[in-house]
Amino acid sequence: MTSAILSILFGVILSIIWGFGSWLKWQGMKNLTIIPSGRLTTKYGEKINFYAKGICFFLLLFTPIRIGWWILLSFAIMWFVGGWIATLIERILYCNEHNMKTFIFAAEQYTKEKGFKYATIILKQNVPKWWIKLMPLSWQVKLSNGIKTAIFGIKPRINKQHEKHFGKTETPSFDFIDEFWDVFYRKLIEFHVRKHSTKFLSDACMGETMLLPKRFQEKMADYIDEVNKKICTTYYWETTDCTQAFFDILEIAIELFEINNIMDTSNDTFRPENQKLAFSLFWIPTLNIASSASQDRKQRKFMGIRKGVRVFR
Repeated sequence: MTSAILSILFGVILSIIWGFGSWLKWQGMKNLTIIPSGRLTTKYGEKINFYAKGICFFLLLFTPIRIGWWILLSFAIMWFVGGWIATLIERILYCNEHNMKTFIFAAEQYTKEKGFKYATIILKQNVPKWWIKLMPLSWQVKLSNGIKTAIFGIKPRINKQHEKHFGKTETPSFDFIDEFWDVFYRKLIEFHVRKHSTKFLSDACMGETMLLPKRFQEKMADYIDEVNKKICTTYYWETTDCTQAFFDILEIAIELFEINNIMDTSNDTFRPENQKLAFSLFWIPTLNIASSASQDRKQRKFMGIRKGVRVFR
């Protein structure tokens, strides 16, 4: 019993050092972002974190306290409580209304200057996802809704019953971005691979294609090939979210199908008259990729997805 109490106390003491080091590391990771941080902590944070955690490991390995295998409990407490302490410090200092308004204002300015696609890319570099996930869920949702409103004009919906049936809505492109804008594209593919059979995905892809005008159907095979060339790197699957994939794929469609007269830029895809066509041109290659991945284990491994129990986020 004494060893257990000592291991808990030892773990709590180490967690303070570990947590402070982790928090300093995050300050260093804020370099080249618009997230507030101190000048000195940004410059030296990662170095101090290295030494702080080195001290923790040294004390764990060479502690003068004789607690035997209870040292593993000390390590677990240090790891989990330390992470909680770091997160708590970050939230106390930076989880506030002022910072949220700053990020939303930045989204508005990026959109005015660069358009939808590049606004999302720049914003996700300047306000990275790893930092947003440190914040409380309610704050994350409020920020996400504010950013989507600033960039795409999407207002938070009260009733989301139709989200699974994008093709039946008048604004399928908006609905898709609203729901999946920060989800990794590979996760979207993985969801459909796990939920549907290969035949279902193949038939859905063919069905969507047959709904398009004939001039689109004639070039669909070439279009899908061009999309596959775009996404054929592991880096793309590791880093690309649904918003970027949506715009990347539509840029290929605009060029290959020569529809510059109706959708000259990615911004035009959200015009009311273009939304159904834009979403179909995105959804068809997405279904094709999912169908192919469903029956090819090597492709799933390359993409970093699994075919098993249905788990989306």
